Amino acid sequence: MSTASDEKPEQSDKTGPAALLGEFREAQSVFYKTWGPALGVMFIGFVIAWFFVEPAPPSHLTIAAGPKGGAYYAQAEVFRKHFAENGIDLKILETAGSLENYQLLRKDNDIHLAIVQGGTKPSDLAEQSLESLASLYLEPLWIFSKQPSSYEEIRDLNGHSIAIGNPSSGTEAIMKVVLKANGIIKKETPATTRIVTNGGKAAALMVKKGEVDAASFVLPPDNDLIRQLMGDAELKLLPFIRHRAYHQLYPYLSDVTLVQGVLDLEQDIPPKAIPLIAPAANLVAAAELHDAFVPLLIEAADRNREQSNLLASADEFPSLKFSEFRPHAASIDYFKSGHSLLYRYLPFWVASLFDRMKIMLLPLLTLTIPLIKIAPPVYRWRIRSRIYRWYVLLRQMDQQVEENHAELFSRQLKALQTMESELETIKVPLSYMEEFYNLQLHLELVKRKIEQRADQFEKQ
Repeated sequence: MSTASDEKPEQSDKTGPAALLGEFREAQSVFYKTWGPALGVMFIGFVIAWFFVEPAPPSHLTIAAGPKGGAYYAQAEVFRKHFAENGIDLKILETAGSLENYQLLRKDNDIHLAIVQGGTKPSDLAEQSLESLASLYLEPLWIFSKQPSSYEEIRDLNGHSIAIGNPSSGTEAIMKVVLKANGIIKKETPATTRIVTNGGKAAALMVKKGEVDAASFVLPPDNDLIRQLMGDAELKLLPFIRHRAYHQLYPYLSDVTLVQGVLDLEQDIPPKAIPLIAPAANLVAAAELHDAFVPLLIEAADRNREQSNLLASADEFPSLKFSEFRPHAASIDYFKSGHSLLYRYLPFWVASLFDRMKIMLLPLLTLTIPLIKIAPPVYRWRIRSRIYRWYVLLRQMDQQVEENHAELFSRQLKALQTMESELETIKVPLSYMEEFYNLQLHLELVKRKIEQRADQFEKQ
């Protein structure tokens, strides 16, 4: 006969034997179902963060320097060699000087880096348009006249001929400021004052030949041309006796002293201390310059600091002390803490990659840490829930043991045998073997009770 209890094993609901066996087969994929969504969320976070990662630095760069043989070109050569060591091609563009360099930086081209002289910034150039990377060294303004002469300072040159440097050069720019401040250049320049726009070796040759009464140069003291002129007994260097006043009026002009014998102790050059004024050579960049290049440039300048030692202490350059523009953020970081550990111990391109990928730490920290904390409990819960749901079926069978029905006992024993076979093939994580073996023991216990009850039923 058929009873309500006979129909229970036939049910195909969520607690039936077939459903529970299917769910337990899925237990071995719980790990992937638990961690899969977590890894997917992390991946999406990384993809979004990737759009905020700074592009890789280019493999080539151009710097606007100055004329060949000049101090700026020599400094650019230092940069070029250091960049080549790090696999970057730095092209040096020969220019007339600071004014042309500013013009090149303002144009829409691939020139985003230049060496310029302090005080030569165009009046119509906004300070926000460029950034200061470092001040490199001081380069005095030198004015030489031929011996013998009655010139004792720059005011004595009024009405005479003066070579003020090449057009668009920093020397020309600063000489115009100084000559105007001393009344030598006015709205109506006296006919007796002759301004010659020659500089460098050409100007030196002119003053030596007497073609001009004085020639001016803006160069560091260790420059070969300056050493030659200082060692020439036929020439005389004019002092800036009011050098402190120049600095007060024009802060970019530092008041410095060329101490006696500093250029040549044996020859006692100069024979006495000479006060001078000196702008700083500055390294400036457009906003397009890649941040990764900034530490390399300052590092190269730091290796070449010897040329600043004659007028300043060894630790004064490179620095941001004489900056005329907003300091670059990477420069501020470098002068505070030096080269990062990445750049100290890794090749430039590898360090640059890791440095740019720092932003990827944001999704890593904000997503990974919470997911690591949440995923294990979820994983444990899902594993145990699948094991414990087998007990629903075992409990049903155990409650039906007292019902006397041969066909029911047969179906129950067949289901238990199927469960045993399935348990032999299912993989369970080692950390959950205790629950797994407990399930097997309880399954065996229910099986024995059903077998005993079936034997008793047959004997009745």
